[in-house]
Amino acid sequence: METGMMSTGLMRVMLTRRETLRVRPGYRGLRVRTGHAWVTLAGRDLTLGRGQELALDSKDGPAVVSTLGRMPVVIELLGETPEGVSSLQTARPE
Repeated sequence: METGMMSTGLMRVMLTRRETLRVRPGYRGLRVRTGHAWVTLAGRDLTLGRGQELALDSKDGPAVVSTLGRMPVVIELLGETPEGVSSLQTARPE
């Protein structure tokens, strides 16, 4: 997984096959830049493709993001979170 903070208040994250990203509340949105993402948020499962966005609300709790398919997915997290970069947690299943 690669992360990078951009000066405009967004963070770009790349997930490869079998990686999962837990996004704690604090970001205002999520945008898929490349690939396809599977997002679980507030008990709902959503699929997002390139260019699609999802509004995030802290009352919904954390979002869990993973790749959908074999190709990596690049997402942007919009807005800054009080916890900063440490609010991201990734897991790779064995």
